Amino acid sequence: MITARTARRYALWSLFAITLSAASIFLWMRLQTVGSRGPALQFVSPSLSNGWVPFGGDWKSQGKTILNDSEDRGPKMMNGSLKWKNYFIEADIKLLGPYGDAGLIIRSSGEERGVDSYHGYFAGIRNMDNSFIFGRADFGWDQYIVKRIFPGVRGWYHIKLLAYGCSLAASVTNETGLIVRSYVNDPHCIHEGRFGLKSYDTSAEWRNVRIGPSTLNQLQKLTRGMTPAVVNSNLNEVDS
Repeated sequence: MITARTARRYALWSLFAITLSAASIFLWMRLQTVGSRGPALQFVSPSLSNGWVPFGGDWKSQGKTILNDSEDRGPKMMNGSLKWKNYFIEADIKLLGPYGDAGLIIRSSGEERGVDSYHGYFAGIRNMDNSFIFGRADFGWDQYIVKRIFPGVRGWYHIKLLAYGCSLAASVTNETGLIVRSYVNDPHCIHEGRFGLKSYDTSAEWRNVRIGPSTLNQLQKLTRGMTPAVVNSNLNEVDS
């Protein structure tokens, strides 16, 4: 015979089980959403066995750095999910050759060997003219911005590239703390894709590669005091 006390105990256990089940379902759904919208905050291992996929170049893992030991035109090293949407990537980058550029890719897909052979956004440093470059590749190069870096490109630079909706922001900071920023709105933006490293005509090193989900607050913090430039894709200019 079930007493009133036992019935109450069963009711409480049933309520607890239902609550726990609902919480588990919510957490699973939340993780699925975060997984599709952007990666968890993390430093990315420089080990080349950690999901990295090369497209040209001579890539090596050296301690805490990733090295492309080649001067090929446009080699890439890709990682992550093609479904990631709102996220950022940042890293320290150093050019090792006298001419060329290197940087970071975000929201990329369709990668192949060759110059600008992918769909995605790129921000990097170039020592031929001591500049910060930012733009979009669609098997051609649409340059959004070129800004001079003073006193010149040498040593390590910290680059951050952030995508949130159709707004994209990038910054480069030298070892003394001097920062250069860019902020654009692309009405016909690429909505999702993985991240990567890219160089052109120079060997280069990357360290402290970090990715994470982006928010409106992060975008506003990175672009404080700036008005976004509205860009229109004009993919006739090939990087040379």
